[in-house]
Amino acid sequence: MRLGRGRGRAAAARDLTRRALRGGVAGPDAVEDVLLVVSELVTNVLDHTSCDPLLVVCFRAGRVRVEVRDADPRLPVPQHPSPAAPHGRGLALVAAVSVHHGVRRLPGAGKAVWALLALRPTPREP
Repeated sequence: MRLGRGRGRAAAARDLTRRALRGGVAGPDAVEDVLLVVSELVTNVLDHTSCDPLLVVCFRAGRVRVEVRDADPRLPVPQHPSPAAPHGRGLALVAAVSVHHGVRRLPGAGKAVWALLALRPTPREP
């Protein structure tokens, strides 16, 4: 989904992803982790580039891959903020909740920043 720029784009991305995760495909903790990753990756594009982010969410074999693409050639750089700094922890948060994460250059121009998360299904009642 191409998200465009402007207010509310990260929220729109979270809402779209939340709807895709309905139906017990993931437990509440896993849903929150996925939404955190979506929010951080989309916000990074909006804050650090002038590009429109493209959100891609794929489900396979109990995992979800979140990928955010943009046309900016600069790769993200993990920060090491002081405890009092209000920003700079996004990629560290993504790393903390994902099984794997990374970045790849796209053919032509731009990049895709991605994270792979395990989906823990909602427990069934006995």
